[in-house]
Amino acid sequence: MSSTRARILVSVFVCACEGEDQRRPASDPTPDRATSAERVVVPRGTVGAERVEAFAIDRTFVTRASFEAFVDATGHVTDAERVGDAQVLDLASGRWEVTPEATFRWPRGPTGEPAAAVHPVTQISLRDATAYCAWAGGRVPTEREWEHAARNGRDDRSAYPWGEDAYVEGRARANTWEGVFPSANTLRDGHLFVSPVEAFPPSPIGLRDIVGNVWHWTRSPFDTSAPDGDVALRGGSHLCDPDVCHGFRIDARQGASPEDRFAHVGVRCVYDVTE
Repeated sequence: MSSTRARILVSVFVCACEGEDQRRPASDPTPDRATSAERVVVPRGTVGAERVEAFAIDRTFVTRASFEAFVDATGHVTDAERVGDAQVLDLASGRWEVTPEATFRWPRGPTGEPAAAVHPVTQISLRDATAYCAWAGGRVPTEREWEHAARNGRDDRSAYPWGEDAYVEGRARANTWEGVFPSANTLRDGHLFVSPVEAFPPSPIGLRDIVGNVWHWTRSPFDTSAPDGDVALRGGSHLCDPDVCHGFRIDARQGASPEDRFAHVGVRCVYDVTE
């Protein structure tokens, strides 16, 4: 990785072995594929000058348990498992470190805590996310689809899905970094790293964590003049500090290589519907 690329990854993401790893977290439920009751239909509309057709979107991030059900059913080997490592942020230095054996089951590496069943699945590449969504009957959203859902199906220019203020009546509406990154987190929202997908209130149309917690993969190019380069990430994460990147604003975006695997990037799928 070039020094320029490394600086970009550190500055924005802080806002930012062959075969399957047989070690599993303690026994957790492994649900079947998402049902329509776990999706929200977003009506057709516009995002700026672009028209967006109606679609359904997962109400929450894909969880570790749901992704594991996919792996068990298909034998899919993630890129992190295939290559043997993934990226984990070292809070002491504020740098992303290539961490051996970090996988979707153990997102901070073998010495960290295992991913809970109800946490968003992380340490998956865009290839992994695409494979899961196809298995679930959907696809990875475009950037415009994600934004249309985050804006509640309206071309609303609010900073956040719920309005202009990050806090509502003194309560956090999303899992973000609170304090001085990376040295101090006040834990005002109750979480240092990822949180369960139902931990925070839903958006007006019923979506949990449409901003905050972990970034969302999209399948849209980050730079339309380089369609084979980085793809766009949206939504920010638990590492986003308003004074560093403020990635949980609806209009914030970041690029990542489709092969990247990070402990703060996940996916939520979308599905075609007829209105």
